[in-house]
Amino acid sequence: LGALTRVMALFPVHVELLTNVSRILAKLTLHAAACEAFARCPSHVKQIARTLKANPESAPLTLRLAFALGNLTERSDRLRVVFAFDCEGTALVPQLLGKYWQKDRQLARLEQPPEAGGAAEIEEVLVKLVRLLANIAISSMAGSTLASSSAVVDPLLDMLGAKRIGESEELVLNVVAAITNLLFYDVPSNLLFQEDSKQLLCRLFRPLLLESYNVEASVETARALGNLSRHQDARRFMTSLRIDEILVILLDHDDRDLVFYVCGALVNLAADPECTARLTAQTPAARKLGKLLSDAPPDDPALRLVAVKVLTNLSLDGNIGWAPQDVQAIHVALQRVPEDCERAEAEAAEDGGEEEAEVAERRQLLDLSAQLLQRLPGQSGPAGAGPSGDPTSPPAAAALRAQAPADAPRVGGGSASQSAGWVCRHEGCTRRFTSEAKMLAHMERRHSSG
Repeated sequence: LGALTRVMALFPVHVELLTNVSRILAKLTLHAAACEAFARCPSHVKQIARTLKANPESAPLTLRLAFALGNLTERSDRLRVVFAFDCEGTALVPQLLGKYWQKDRQLARLEQPPEAGGAAEIEEVLVKLVRLLANIAISSMAGSTLASSSAVVDPLLDMLGAKRIGESEELVLNVVAAITNLLFYDVPSNLLFQEDSKQLLCRLFRPLLLESYNVEASVETARALGNLSRHQDARRFMTSLRIDEILVILLDHDDRDLVFYVCGALVNLAADPECTARLTAQTPAARKLGKLLSDAPPDDPALRLVAVKVLTNLSLDGNIGWAPQDVQAIHVALQRVPEDCERAEAEAAEDGGEEEAEVAERRQLLDLSAQLLQRLPGQSGPAGAGPSGDPTSPPAAAALRAQAPADAPRVGGGSASQSAGWVCRHEGCTRRFTSEAKMLAHMERRHSSG
């Protein structure tokens, strides 16, 4: 690494030589050991940033150096901070993003097809820059700074409006991931939370939710809507565009991660009394959530928990009527929760134990399920307490009328399934694990033919 960055320092404007060096760095940074070496000596990252800043007009060089930096910032929080602030990355990346977005628009005005040589290369540079932006936005210090910059927000919104998922899939996916990461920072200076930005985002996200052939696009969009729906006016925009109805339809989807993030957005909508009436009167939300609770794997407490949260928020409105068959289905599914949790806990102990977060999720699932059972219409508990409230209502259930936690930033360019952990590879088994080692141990124990 020292030799490569020394060459970059000695020949700062020799673009052909620097491009060859960047090819090597792009391949090296795909490996964890190389990234660890960079983290130990941030001066290498600083030299890459200097080279990138000195040669902004070279698309091949910019592409490869942005790719290498994206790999590094994907793996190391320290390097995110180093690049963002010590290398002035929070200014450099927006500057390059604006430059190459202008180039893209100039080529579009010339009506060059996306697959044309120049246009394709420019778009590939944009993909790498947006991915790098999404990764450095994971750092809380950098993320709030980027979200407050019009040089970041304006190109992202323009790209989301101008590009189509069918023609520019990788770019659109990375743009949505970057926006989702920036939406995590709910601060007054975040330009994405301006009223016109929220309205525009709702309009742009709507068609992406309907991309039936591209599940990843729907997953990323559902994540973004989960963060956006923390704001009341955003929820109004969502209902006016009937996004709430689309979310309920997606509860039937067979992709677990999509359903999980859809439920996250629905938690926020169901926490809003003005949205609750629409969800219960104009959509089969209760029926679909009851089916989800019944069908969800017993060893996926996170999915079942978020479904219970939606139902609990819906149940807090005493003026809403529930179909008897929906209440019955939900009641049956909730009664199974204690037994399922006990069985899953025993199996997890055999597979090497559970992470602290999994234990907390299971405990919360048990508590909220018991409280929801009491709140269901027709049950013996304080179901359907009116606006005045029932003094015997469980305080935890009443407190649930709050927004779901924001979906935390995650690395750009990664699939949703990777972020959710390791899923058992055996057909028909959906158990998830926080490490590959635990997943392999489970497969050996449960599914080994020997």
